[in-house]
Amino acid sequence: MTASEPLTLDEEYDMQKSWHDDEKKCTFIILAPTFEKNRVGVSAKWGGMIGDVNLFFNDHDDPHSAEIEIMVAESSCRRQGYGLQALILMIRYAITDLNTTRLTAKISIQNTSSIVLFMDKLGFSEISRSEIFGEVTLEKVFSSEFVEWVMKDGPAEFARFE
Repeated sequence: MTASEPLTLDEEYDMQKSWHDDEKKCTFIILAPTFEKNRVGVSAKWGGMIGDVNLFFNDHDDPHSAEIEIMVAESSCRRQGYGLQALILMIRYAITDLNTTRLTAKISIQNTSSIVLFMDKLGFSEISRSEIFGEVTLEKVFSSEFVEWVMKDGPAEFARFE
């Protein structure tokens, strides 16, 4: 579950500009080709905006580590593979362009779908659980096998990483 509040289109543009200018943040917008709503600007020909996937480089001790998060806001587009596809593409980008070697994800304990996505599909492991904050922290340290799998298996080939 996300703590985000719905934004107006102008607020979304302002947020995207601030993120563009912040070297510690990276975002990809998730588009669905069959989703007819939210078609804006040059991306309209590829699909409607259904969510986003983000990286936050906030670990001052490890510049190669980032927190990753994903949100598929459009409920009609969930459980169709868009989240996994977006995560794989972001992880590829993190590896090849940002020299990332470790990711963490903080997920609401109630969001079992996201926990299953990260653990069962991408091989993340639980490193902590906070009942007070109601979240679990998952981690993936990139092994050579994982990097090979992410780079080889494309978004059209969703094999589980073991």
